[in-house]
Amino acid sequence: MKNTPYLAKKSWRVAAIFFAFALFTIGGSCALAAGATLSFSPSGGSYKVGDTFTVKIILNSGGSPGVNAADGAIYFDNTLLNVVKLSKDVSVFNLWTTEPAFSNANGSISFSGGSPAAYAGNAGTVMSATFKAMKEGTAQVKFTAGSALAADGKGTDILSQRGVASFTITAKQAAQPVPAAPAPAAPASASEKATGATAAVSVHSDTHPDENHWYNNNSPVFYWKLPEDAKAVKLLFNQESKSNPTVLYSPAVAEKKVEGVEDGIWYLHVQLKNGAGWGDVVHRKVMIDTQKPYAFSIDIKQKDPTDNYPILLFSSNDDLSGIVYYEVKIGDGDPFQISVENVRSNPYRMPFQAPGDHSVVVKAFDAAGNVVEATTTVPVEAVPSPPTAEAPCQAKVSSYDVKISTWLGILIGVLLLVSLFMLDRLFRKHKRSEGKKKVIKEKLQETRKKTKEIFSALKEEIEEQVKHADQKPKMSKTEGHVADRLKEAVDISEELIKREIEEIEKDL
Repeated sequence: MKNTPYLAKKSWRVAAIFFAFALFTIGGSCALAAGATLSFSPSGGSYKVGDTFTVKIILNSGGSPGVNAADGAIYFDNTLLNVVKLSKDVSVFNLWTTEPAFSNANGSISFSGGSPAAYAGNAGTVMSATFKAMKEGTAQVKFTAGSALAADGKGTDILSQRGVASFTITAKQAAQPVPAAPAPAAPASASEKATGATAAVSVHSDTHPDENHWYNNNSPVFYWKLPEDAKAVKLLFNQESKSNPTVLYSPAVAEKKVEGVEDGIWYLHVQLKNGAGWGDVVHRKVMIDTQKPYAFSIDIKQKDPTDNYPILLFSSNDDLSGIVYYEVKIGDGDPFQISVENVRSNPYRMPFQAPGDHSVVVKAFDAAGNVVEATTTVPVEAVPSPPTAEAPCQAKVSSYDVKISTWLGILIGVLLLVSLFMLDRLFRKHKRSEGKKKVIKEKLQETRKKTKEIFSALKEEIEEQVKHADQKPKMSKTEGHVADRLKEAVDISEELIKREIEEIEKDL
Protein backbone atom coordinates (compact mmCIF):
# COMPACT_ATOMS: atom_id res chain seq x y z
CA MET A 1 0.00 0.00 0.00
CA LYS A 2 2.98 2.32 0.46
CA ASN A 3 3.55 2.61 -3.28
CA THR A 4 -0.09 3.18 -4.10
CA PRO A 5 -0.42 6.62 -5.69
CA TYR A 6 -1.68 9.24 -3.32
CA LEU A 7 -4.71 10.19 -5.39
CA ALA A 8 -5.67 6.56 -6.00
CA LYS A 9 -5.71 5.94 -2.24
CA LYS A 10 -8.18 8.77 -1.87
CA SER A 11 -10.12 8.25 -5.10
CA TRP A 12 -13.32 7.46 -3.24
CA ARG A 13 -13.11 10.76 -1.39
CA VAL A 14 -12.27 12.79 -4.49
CA ALA A 15 -15.27 11.27 -6.29
CA ALA A 16 -17.51 12.07 -3.36
CA ILE A 17 -16.14 15.63 -3.16
CA PHE A 18 -16.76 16.31 -6.84
CA PHE A 19 -20.22 14.75 -6.78
CA ALA A 20 -21.26 16.79 -3.74
CA PHE A 21 -19.70 19.88 -5.24
CA ALA A 22 -21.62 19.43 -8.49
CA LEU A 23 -24.86 19.09 -6.56
CA PHE A 24 -24.02 22.17 -4.51
CA THR A 25 -23.21 24.44 -7.43
CA ILE A 26 -25.53 23.38 -10.22
CA GLY A 27 -27.91 20.91 -8.65
CA GLY A 28 -29.86 23.66 -6.96
CA SER A 29 -30.98 24.94 -10.34
CA CYS A 30 -32.28 21.52 -11.41
CA ALA A 31 -33.70 19.87 -8.28
CA LEU A 32 -37.30 20.98 -8.24
CA ALA A 33 -40.43 19.53 -6.77
CA ALA A 34 -42.18 17.00 -8.96
CA GLY A 35 -45.15 19.33 -9.28
CA ALA A 36 -47.34 21.33 -6.92
CA THR A 37 -51.15 21.36 -6.91
CA LEU A 38 -53.91 23.69 -5.72
CA SER A 39 -57.22 22.05 -4.83
CA PHE A 40 -60.44 22.47 -2.83
CA SER A 41 -61.48 20.72 0.39
CA PRO A 42 -64.19 19.56 0.32
CA SER A 43 -64.38 19.20 -3.46
CA GLY A 44 -68.09 18.35 -3.38
CA GLY A 45 -71.18 18.06 -1.22
CA SER A 46 -74.90 18.72 -1.00
CA TYR A 47 -76.40 21.75 0.75
CA LYS A 48 -79.83 23.36 1.05
CA VAL A 49 -80.75 26.88 -0.01
CA GLY A 50 -79.77 29.22 2.80
CA ASP A 51 -77.02 26.96 4.15
CA THR A 52 -73.48 28.24 4.62
CA PHE A 53 -70.39 26.05 4.22
CA THR A 54 -66.63 26.56 4.17
CA VAL A 55 -64.23 25.42 1.46
CA LYS A 56 -60.44 25.38 2.00
CA ILE A 57 -57.87 26.07 -0.73
CA ILE A 58 -55.23 23.37 -0.26
CA LEU A 59 -51.60 23.46 -1.43
CA ASN A 60 -49.59 20.31 -2.15
CA SER A 61 -45.97 21.43 -2.57
CA GLY A 62 -44.86 18.28 -4.38
CA GLY A 63 -42.01 17.82 -1.91
CA SER A 64 -38.53 19.33 -1.78
CA PRO A 65 -37.47 22.14 -2.21
CA GLY A 66 -40.96 23.29 -1.27
CA VAL A 67 -43.07 26.31 -2.23
CA ASN A 68 -42.71 29.80 -0.79
CA ALA A 69 -45.35 31.66 -2.82
CA ALA A 70 -48.63 30.92 -4.60
CA ASP A 71 -51.46 32.85 -6.19
CA GLY A 72 -54.76 32.04 -7.78
CA ALA A 73 -57.94 33.28 -9.43
CA ILE A 74 -61.11 31.31 -8.66
CA TYR A 75 -64.48 31.32 -10.41
CA PHE A 76 -67.74 30.34 -8.70
CA ASP A 77 -71.31 30.29 -10.00
CA ASN A 78 -72.70 33.47 -8.43
CA THR A 79 -76.27 32.61 -9.43
CA LEU A 80 -76.14 29.69 -6.99
CA LEU A 81 -73.45 30.71 -4.49
CA ASN A 82 -72.34 33.91 -2.79
CA VAL A 83 -69.21 34.40 -0.69
CA VAL A 84 -69.94 35.36 2.90
CA LYS A 85 -66.33 35.79 4.04
CA LEU A 86 -62.71 34.83 3.33
CA SER A 87 -60.20 33.78 6.00
CA LYS A 88 -56.42 33.33 6.09
CA ASP A 89 -56.17 32.74 9.85
CA VAL A 90 -54.58 29.27 9.56
CA SER A 91 -52.69 29.83 6.32
CA VAL A 92 -49.25 28.35 5.60
CA PHE A 93 -48.40 31.83 4.26
CA ASN A 94 -47.85 34.96 6.34
CA LEU A 95 -46.99 37.53 3.66
CA TRP A 96 -49.65 38.72 1.18
CA THR A 97 -48.85 40.69 -1.97
CA THR A 98 -52.56 40.58 -2.76
CA GLU A 99 -54.94 40.12 0.14
CA PRO A 100 -57.67 37.53 -0.46
CA ALA A 101 -60.59 39.32 -2.11
CA PHE A 102 -63.93 38.34 -3.64
CA SER A 103 -66.67 39.75 -5.83
CA ASN A 104 -70.13 38.19 -5.73
CA ALA A 105 -71.11 40.37 -8.68
CA ASN A 106 -68.36 38.81 -10.81
CA GLY A 107 -68.26 35.39 -9.14
CA SER A 108 -64.55 35.65 -8.42
CA ILE A 109 -61.98 35.11 -5.65
CA SER A 110 -58.32 36.05 -5.83
CA PHE A 111 -55.26 35.73 -3.60
CA SER A 112 -51.47 36.00 -3.73
CA GLY A 113 -49.37 35.06 -0.71
CA GLY A 114 -46.07 33.66 0.37
CA SER A 115 -43.67 33.00 3.21
CA PRO A 116 -39.88 33.33 3.69
CA ALA A 117 -39.84 29.73 4.97
CA ALA A 118 -40.73 27.25 2.24
CA TYR A 119 -43.74 25.00 2.69
CA ALA A 120 -42.89 21.40 1.73
CA GLY A 121 -46.02 19.58 2.91
CA ASN A 122 -48.85 18.02 0.92
CA ALA A 123 -52.01 19.47 2.51
CA GLY A 124 -51.39 23.05 3.61
CA THR A 125 -54.29 25.48 3.89
CA VAL A 126 -53.69 28.65 1.88
CA MET A 127 -57.03 30.30 2.76
CA SER A 128 -60.70 29.42 3.14
CA ALA A 129 -63.94 30.75 1.65
CA THR A 130 -67.36 30.55 3.31
CA PHE A 131 -70.20 30.30 0.79
CA LYS A 132 -73.95 30.74 1.15
CA ALA A 133 -76.23 28.58 -1.00
CA MET A 134 -78.60 30.96 -2.79
CA LYS A 135 -80.58 28.87 -5.27
CA GLU A 136 -81.16 25.27 -6.36
CA GLY A 137 -78.73 23.80 -8.88
CA THR A 138 -75.21 22.40 -9.29
CA ALA A 139 -72.59 25.06 -8.54
CA GLN A 140 -69.07 24.74 -9.88
CA VAL A 141 -66.02 26.28 -8.19
CA LYS A 142 -62.75 26.18 -10.13
CA PHE A 143 -59.36 27.81 -10.63
CA THR A 144 -59.08 29.95 -13.75
CA ALA A 145 -55.45 30.86 -13.08
CA GLY A 146 -52.75 30.10 -10.54
CA SER A 147 -49.09 29.52 -9.83
CA ALA A 148 -46.90 27.94 -7.16
CA LEU A 149 -43.32 29.24 -6.97
CA ALA A 150 -40.59 26.84 -5.88
CA ALA A 151 -38.11 27.78 -3.16
CA ASP A 152 -35.24 27.28 -5.59
CA GLY A 153 -33.86 30.81 -5.59
CA LYS A 154 -35.43 31.56 -8.96
CA GLY A 155 -39.14 31.38 -8.22
CA THR A 156 -39.83 28.64 -10.76
CA ASP A 157 -43.54 28.03 -11.31
CA ILE A 158 -44.08 24.32 -10.54
CA LEU A 159 -47.89 24.25 -10.40
CA SER A 160 -48.95 21.13 -12.30
CA GLN A 161 -52.67 20.92 -11.50
CA ARG A 162 -55.54 23.22 -10.51
CA GLY A 163 -58.57 21.78 -8.74
CA VAL A 164 -62.30 21.86 -9.48
CA ALA A 165 -65.17 21.46 -7.01
CA SER A 166 -68.91 20.88 -7.52
CA PHE A 167 -71.69 21.43 -4.98
CA THR A 168 -75.34 20.44 -5.23
CA ILE A 169 -77.86 22.97 -3.87
CA THR A 170 -81.30 21.62 -3.04
CA ALA A 171 -84.54 23.31 -1.97
CA LYS A 172 -84.93 24.32 1.63
CA GLN A 173 -87.27 22.06 3.57
CA ALA A 174 -90.68 23.68 3.90
CA ALA A 175 -91.71 24.72 7.40
CA GLN A 176 -94.36 22.62 9.06
CA PRO A 177 -97.78 24.36 9.14
CA VAL A 178 -98.72 25.96 12.42
CA PRO A 179 -101.99 24.61 13.85
CA ALA A 180 -104.76 27.17 14.06
CA ALA A 181 -105.80 28.41 17.50
CA PRO A 182 -108.87 30.23 18.76
CA ALA A 183 -108.73 34.02 18.33
CA PRO A 184 -108.23 35.97 21.58
CA ALA A 185 -110.72 38.46 22.85
CA ALA A 186 -108.10 41.24 22.84
CA PRO A 187 -108.28 43.77 19.98
CA ALA A 188 -105.99 43.32 16.96
CA SER A 189 -102.57 44.98 16.96
CA ALA A 190 -101.58 47.85 14.72
CA SER A 191 -100.45 45.36 12.10
CA GLU A 192 -103.94 43.75 12.15
CA LYS A 193 -102.42 40.33 12.99
CA ALA A 194 -104.94 37.78 14.16
CA THR A 195 -104.12 34.67 16.16
CA GLY A 196 -104.43 31.66 13.87
CA ALA A 197 -103.43 33.69 10.83
CA THR A 198 -101.00 32.28 8.26
CA ALA A 199 -97.32 31.99 9.23
CA ALA A 200 -94.93 34.69 8.08
CA VAL A 201 -93.63 34.17 4.56
CA SER A 202 -89.99 33.99 3.47
CA VAL A 203 -89.18 36.59 0.81
CA HIS A 204 -86.51 35.78 -1.80
CA SER A 205 -84.94 37.56 -4.76
CA ASP A 206 -83.00 36.11 -7.69
CA THR A 207 -81.89 39.58 -8.78
CA HIS A 208 -80.68 40.53 -5.29
CA PRO A 209 -80.12 37.20 -3.48
CA ASP A 210 -78.15 38.51 -0.48
CA GLU A 211 -79.81 41.33 1.43
CA ASN A 212 -76.43 42.31 2.94
CA HIS A 213 -74.73 42.72 -0.44
CA TRP A 214 -74.77 45.73 -2.77
CA TYR A 215 -76.07 45.38 -6.35
CA ASN A 216 -76.02 47.70 -9.38
CA ASN A 217 -79.39 46.43 -10.60
CA ASN A 218 -82.07 49.00 -9.74
CA SER A 219 -85.05 46.82 -10.70
CA PRO A 220 -85.29 44.17 -7.98
CA VAL A 221 -87.74 41.29 -8.22
CA PHE A 222 -89.06 39.62 -5.04
CA TYR A 223 -91.06 36.41 -4.65
CA TRP A 224 -92.57 34.31 -1.88
CA LYS A 225 -94.59 31.12 -1.61
CA LEU A 226 -98.29 31.53 -0.95
CA PRO A 227 -99.97 29.07 1.43
CA GLU A 228 -103.08 27.36 0.10
CA ASP A 229 -105.41 29.39 2.29
CA ALA A 230 -103.94 32.81 1.40
CA LYS A 231 -106.71 35.38 0.74
CA ALA A 232 -104.79 38.63 0.27
CA VAL A 233 -101.43 40.32 0.67
CA LYS A 234 -100.32 43.83 1.64
CA LEU A 235 -97.06 45.31 0.30
CA LEU A 236 -95.01 48.46 0.84
CA PHE A 237 -91.61 49.42 -0.57
CA ASN A 238 -89.75 52.24 1.17
CA GLN A 239 -86.53 53.10 3.00
CA GLU A 240 -87.89 52.44 6.49
CA SER A 241 -86.60 49.24 8.11
CA LYS A 242 -89.88 48.68 9.96
CA SER A 243 -93.19 49.66 8.37
CA ASN A 244 -96.68 48.22 8.11
CA PRO A 245 -97.63 47.54 4.49
CA THR A 246 -100.64 49.44 3.12
CA VAL A 247 -101.09 48.45 -0.53
CA LEU A 248 -103.65 45.64 -0.72
CA TYR A 249 -103.60 42.88 -3.35
CA SER A 250 -106.65 40.61 -3.39
CA PRO A 251 -106.44 37.91 -4.51
CA ALA A 252 -102.92 37.55 -3.10
CA VAL A 253 -99.88 37.89 -5.39
CA ALA A 254 -96.64 35.91 -5.00
CA GLU A 255 -94.21 38.26 -6.74
CA LYS A 256 -93.33 41.96 -6.86
CA LYS A 257 -91.02 43.81 -9.25
CA VAL A 258 -89.95 47.35 -8.46
CA GLU A 259 -88.36 49.27 -11.35
CA GLY A 260 -86.11 52.34 -11.45
CA VAL A 261 -85.24 52.34 -7.76
CA GLU A 262 -82.95 55.14 -6.61
CA ASP A 263 -79.62 54.24 -5.05
CA GLY A 264 -79.67 53.44 -1.37
CA ILE A 265 -80.99 50.88 1.14
CA TRP A 266 -84.62 49.87 0.64
CA TYR A 267 -87.10 47.47 2.24
CA LEU A 268 -90.04 45.48 0.93
CA HIS A 269 -92.65 44.89 3.65
CA VAL A 270 -94.96 41.88 3.10
CA GLN A 271 -98.01 40.70 5.10
CA LEU A 272 -100.31 37.79 4.19
CA LYS A 273 -103.93 37.16 5.13
CA ASN A 274 -105.80 33.86 5.40
CA GLY A 275 -109.25 32.94 6.76
CA ALA A 276 -108.09 33.63 10.32
CA GLY A 277 -106.71 37.09 9.64
CA TRP A 278 -103.40 38.88 8.91
CA GLY A 279 -100.04 37.27 9.68
CA ASP A 280 -96.72 38.79 10.75
CA VAL A 281 -95.06 41.49 8.66
CA VAL A 282 -91.84 40.44 6.89
CA HIS A 283 -89.21 43.07 6.07
CA ARG A 284 -86.81 42.25 3.19
CA LYS A 285 -83.81 44.57 2.67
CA VAL A 286 -82.21 45.36 -0.69
CA MET A 287 -79.09 47.55 -1.26
CA ILE A 288 -78.67 49.31 -4.61
CA ASP A 289 -75.71 51.28 -5.96
CA THR A 290 -75.63 52.07 -9.68
CA GLN A 291 -73.03 54.85 -9.60
CA LYS A 292 -69.40 54.34 -10.56
CA PRO A 293 -66.63 55.21 -8.06
CA TYR A 294 -65.00 58.61 -8.41
CA ALA A 295 -62.53 59.07 -11.28
CA PHE A 296 -58.86 58.97 -10.25
CA SER A 297 -55.39 59.28 -11.71
CA ILE A 298 -52.16 57.29 -11.38
CA ASP A 299 -48.99 59.01 -10.15
CA ILE A 300 -45.57 57.48 -10.87
CA LYS A 301 -42.64 57.70 -8.44
CA GLN A 302 -39.10 56.66 -9.49
CA LYS A 303 -35.74 57.14 -7.82
CA ASP A 304 -34.36 58.03 -11.25
CA PRO A 305 -35.36 57.42 -14.90
CA THR A 306 -33.59 54.03 -14.87
CA ASP A 307 -35.48 52.74 -11.78
CA ASN A 308 -36.74 49.26 -12.74
CA TYR A 309 -39.17 49.12 -9.79
CA PRO A 310 -41.44 52.20 -10.12
CA ILE A 311 -44.04 53.00 -7.48
CA LEU A 312 -47.65 53.68 -8.48
CA LEU A 313 -49.86 55.94 -6.36
CA PHE A 314 -53.62 55.77 -6.92
CA SER A 315 -56.81 55.96 -4.89
CA SER A 316 -60.53 56.29 -5.61
CA ASN A 317 -63.62 56.75 -3.43
CA ASP A 318 -67.22 55.61 -3.54
CA ASP A 319 -69.91 57.31 -1.50
CA LEU A 320 -72.36 54.45 -1.16
CA SER A 321 -71.07 50.88 -1.27
CA GLY A 322 -67.34 51.73 -1.00
CA ILE A 323 -64.24 50.55 -2.89
CA VAL A 324 -63.54 46.85 -2.27
CA TYR A 325 -60.48 46.20 -4.46
CA TYR A 326 -58.36 47.42 -7.36
CA GLU A 327 -57.39 45.49 -10.48
CA VAL A 328 -54.04 46.21 -12.12
CA LYS A 329 -52.90 45.23 -15.62
CA ILE A 330 -49.33 45.89 -16.77
CA GLY A 331 -48.63 45.67 -20.50
CA ASP A 332 -49.84 42.38 -21.97
CA GLY A 333 -49.82 40.63 -18.59
CA ASP A 334 -52.87 39.18 -16.87
CA PRO A 335 -54.80 41.51 -14.56
CA PHE A 336 -54.43 40.92 -10.82
CA GLN A 337 -56.14 42.29 -7.74
CA ILE A 338 -54.81 44.54 -4.98
CA SER A 339 -56.74 45.10 -1.76
CA VAL A 340 -57.78 48.57 -0.63
CA GLU A 341 -55.77 48.14 2.59
CA ASN A 342 -52.55 47.47 0.67
CA VAL A 343 -52.99 50.57 -1.48
CA ARG A 344 -53.87 52.71 1.54
CA SER A 345 -50.94 51.63 3.72
CA ASN A 346 -48.32 50.65 1.13
CA PRO A 347 -48.09 52.37 -2.27
CA TYR A 348 -47.93 49.71 -4.98
CA ARG A 349 -44.40 48.90 -6.15
CA MET A 350 -44.32 47.38 -9.62
CA PRO A 351 -42.38 44.17 -10.28
CA PHE A 352 -39.16 44.46 -12.30
CA GLN A 353 -39.71 46.42 -15.52
CA ALA A 354 -37.25 46.17 -18.39
CA PRO A 355 -36.22 49.38 -20.20
CA GLY A 356 -39.05 50.74 -22.34
CA ASP A 357 -42.56 52.16 -22.03
CA HIS A 358 -45.05 50.08 -20.05
CA SER A 359 -48.81 50.63 -20.21
CA VAL A 360 -50.68 50.39 -16.91
CA VAL A 361 -54.45 50.09 -16.42
CA VAL A 362 -55.90 50.33 -12.90
CA LYS A 363 -59.58 49.63 -12.26
CA ALA A 364 -61.39 50.47 -9.01
CA PHE A 365 -64.36 48.25 -8.09
CA ASP A 366 -67.04 49.13 -5.57
CA ALA A 367 -69.04 46.57 -3.58
CA ALA A 368 -71.85 46.62 -6.16
CA GLY A 369 -69.54 45.77 -9.07
CA ASN A 370 -69.38 49.27 -10.55
CA VAL A 371 -65.97 50.08 -11.97
CA VAL A 372 -63.93 53.08 -13.04
CA GLU A 373 -60.49 52.86 -14.62
CA ALA A 374 -57.38 55.00 -15.05
CA THR A 375 -54.47 54.49 -17.44
CA THR A 376 -50.91 55.69 -17.71
CA THR A 377 -47.59 54.82 -19.30
CA VAL A 378 -44.53 54.10 -17.15
CA PRO A 379 -41.20 54.84 -18.89
CA VAL A 380 -38.01 53.09 -17.81
CA GLU A 381 -34.71 54.18 -19.34
CA ALA A 382 -31.84 51.79 -19.99
CA VAL A 383 -28.77 52.02 -17.75
CA PRO A 384 -25.83 53.50 -19.73
CA SER A 385 -22.95 51.03 -20.04
CA PRO A 386 -20.15 52.48 -22.21
CA PRO A 387 -17.14 50.29 -23.07
CA THR A 388 -14.18 50.45 -20.69
CA ALA A 389 -10.49 49.70 -21.11
CA GLU A 390 -10.79 46.68 -18.85
CA ALA A 391 -13.90 45.26 -20.54
CA PRO A 392 -14.31 46.74 -24.04
CA CYS A 393 -17.20 44.48 -25.03
CA GLN A 394 -19.33 44.71 -21.89
CA ALA A 395 -21.51 47.47 -23.34
CA LYS A 396 -22.55 45.17 -26.18
CA VAL A 397 -23.65 42.36 -23.91
CA SER A 398 -27.19 42.65 -22.58
CA SER A 399 -27.49 39.21 -20.94
CA TYR A 400 -25.86 35.79 -20.74
CA ASP A 401 -27.24 32.93 -22.78
CA VAL A 402 -26.18 30.44 -20.12
CA LYS A 403 -26.88 30.26 -16.41
CA ILE A 404 -24.09 31.92 -14.46
CA SER A 405 -24.37 29.51 -11.58
CA THR A 406 -23.86 26.56 -13.94
CA TRP A 407 -20.75 27.62 -15.89
CA LEU A 408 -19.03 29.24 -12.91
CA GLY A 409 -19.84 26.12 -10.89
CA ILE A 410 -18.22 23.94 -13.55
CA LEU A 411 -15.18 26.27 -13.58
CA ILE A 412 -14.78 25.90 -9.82
CA GLY A 413 -15.17 22.12 -10.07
CA VAL A 414 -12.51 21.86 -12.78
CA LEU A 415 -10.17 24.06 -10.74
CA LEU A 416 -10.67 21.79 -7.74
CA LEU A 417 -9.89 18.61 -9.69
CA VAL A 418 -6.88 20.11 -11.45
CA SER A 419 -5.47 21.29 -8.13
CA LEU A 420 -5.90 17.82 -6.57
CA PHE A 421 -4.23 16.11 -9.55
CA MET A 422 -1.28 18.51 -9.41
CA LEU A 423 -0.87 17.86 -5.70
CA ASP A 424 -0.98 14.14 -6.37
CA ARG A 425 1.65 14.47 -9.09
CA LEU A 426 3.89 16.51 -6.78
CA PHE A 427 3.54 13.93 -4.03
CA ARG A 428 4.32 10.93 -6.27
CA LYS A 429 7.31 12.66 -7.90
CA HIS A 430 9.14 13.36 -4.67
CA LYS A 431 7.78 10.82 -2.15
CA ARG A 432 10.50 8.21 -2.70
CA SER A 433 13.33 10.70 -2.30
CA GLU A 434 13.90 11.36 1.39
CA GLY A 435 16.44 14.01 0.51
CA LYS A 436 13.90 16.15 -1.23
CA LYS A 437 11.45 16.60 1.65
CA LYS A 438 12.65 20.14 2.09
CA VAL A 439 11.98 20.89 -1.59
CA ILE A 440 8.51 19.35 -1.31
CA LYS A 441 7.68 21.46 1.76
CA GLU A 442 8.81 24.62 -0.02
CA LYS A 443 6.70 23.78 -3.04
CA LEU A 444 3.73 23.08 -0.78
CA GLN A 445 4.14 26.47 0.88
CA GLU A 446 4.27 28.11 -2.53
CA THR A 447 1.22 26.13 -3.63
CA ARG A 448 -0.65 27.20 -0.50
CA LYS A 449 0.12 30.86 -1.23
CA LYS A 450 -0.86 30.69 -4.91
CA THR A 451 -4.05 28.77 -4.06
CA LYS A 452 -5.12 31.54 -1.70
CA GLU A 453 -4.44 34.20 -4.37
CA ILE A 454 -6.32 32.25 -7.06
CA PHE A 455 -9.41 31.66 -4.97
CA SER A 456 -9.46 35.26 -3.75
CA ALA A 457 -9.42 36.48 -7.35
CA LEU A 458 -12.09 33.95 -8.29
CA LYS A 459 -14.45 35.28 -5.58
CA GLU A 460 -14.06 38.82 -6.93
CA GLU A 461 -14.68 37.61 -10.48
CA ILE A 462 -17.86 35.77 -9.42
CA GLU A 463 -19.36 38.92 -7.91
CA GLU A 464 -18.33 41.02 -10.91
CA GLN A 465 -19.75 38.56 -13.47
CA VAL A 466 -23.03 38.05 -11.64
CA LYS A 467 -23.46 41.79 -11.17
CA HIS A 468 -23.00 42.44 -14.89
CA ALA A 469 -25.20 39.53 -15.97
CA ASP A 470 -28.10 41.87 -16.73
CA GLN A 471 -26.11 45.11 -17.12
CA LYS A 472 -27.33 46.67 -13.86
CA PRO A 473 -24.88 48.38 -11.49
CA LYS A 474 -26.37 46.63 -8.46
CA MET A 475 -27.12 42.97 -7.96
CA SER A 476 -30.73 41.95 -7.50
CA LYS A 477 -31.76 39.76 -4.56
CA THR A 478 -31.70 36.65 -6.79
CA GLU A 479 -28.28 37.52 -8.24
CA GLY A 480 -26.92 38.12 -4.76
CA HIS A 481 -28.17 34.68 -3.77
CA VAL A 482 -26.38 33.12 -6.76
CA ALA A 483 -23.16 34.99 -5.94
CA ASP A 484 -23.30 33.94 -2.30
CA ARG A 485 -23.78 30.27 -3.23
CA LEU A 486 -20.87 30.34 -5.68
CA LYS A 487 -18.56 32.11 -3.22
CA GLU A 488 -19.53 29.55 -0.60
CA ALA A 489 -18.62 26.82 -3.09
CA VAL A 490 -15.26 28.50 -3.64
CA ASP A 491 -14.66 28.56 0.12
CA ILE A 492 -15.41 24.84 0.34
CA SER A 493 -13.08 24.09 -2.57
CA GLU A 494 -10.29 26.18 -1.05
CA GLU A 495 -10.70 24.41 2.27
CA LEU A 496 -10.54 20.97 0.58
CA ILE A 497 -7.28 21.80 -1.19
CA LYS A 498 -5.87 23.23 2.05
CA ARG A 499 -6.63 19.95 3.82
CA GLU A 500 -5.03 17.91 1.04
CA ILE A 501 -1.84 20.00 1.40
CA GLU A 502 -1.87 19.43 5.16
CA GLU A 503 -2.25 15.67 4.68
CA ILE A 504 0.72 15.58 2.30
CA GLU A 505 2.73 17.45 4.91
CA LYS A 506 1.75 14.87 7.54
CA ASP A 507 2.78 11.99 5.27
CA LEU A 508 6.18 13.62 4.86
